[in-house]
Amino acid sequence: MSDIHSDYRRIGAILLQARQSAGLTQSDLAQKLGRTKQSISQIEKGQARTSLQMLIQYGELVDVDVLVIVSTATDEIGGLMLQTARLIPNLSPERLSTLKTLISVWESEMDTAAE
Repeated sequence: MSDIHSDYRRIGAILLQARQSAGLTQSDLAQKLGRTKQSISQIEKGQARTSLQMLIQYGELVDVDVLVIVSTATDEIGGLMLQTARLIPNLSPERLSTLKTLISVWESEMDTAAE
């Protein structure tokens, strides 16, 4: 079981990665959210708590659903998903196709198991 402080640190790390992947600086994001650069920095370091509404707005600006942010931060499988997402831009078309096939098979198996 994780504690709340480590959850905030993991959420912050996810937000940082998402912001960087979106090509935004902390200043860019702060301006769009009506916050200071320092507050964005504190959130990304897990040093400041933030509201769910702020997480939703942040996620919209970096094109990441808030449920993905929270579940990835609080779930071991979510962490694996984040690691995989970081690798996707570097995959060859053949390996990306293989990954899509594996995901499709896994989803089918999960659907079958749920029935």
